[in-house]
Amino acid sequence: MARITYQNRLFKIINNPYCSARDKDFAGDLLTYYKRHRKLTAGRARCVRELEERYSPEACEAIQRLRDQGESDPRIISLKALEGRCEPSSWDKGFL
Repeated sequence: MARITYQNRLFKIINNPYCSARDKDFAGDLLTYYKRHRKLTAGRARCVRELEERYSPEACEAIQRLRDQGESDPRIISLKALEGRCEPSSWDKGFL
């Protein structure tokens, strides 16, 4: 079985059809850094984990459900997906 590297993980994010153009560009920059240095700093590694969480299968399913309901504005889709990750009684949920 092949070893999973940051390169594999970043390719997966870049090729995700739900990934925004901004996040694809950012993942591409992270990939360029990784190829040059063969490692990521702690902060960059954290960003990879956050991108993986943002485009996890569960998050992509939530985005697809919103699209199926007729929502096409990417800002609304992002806010509703973010709302699903907040604690039900938190200030964040009320704000969103």
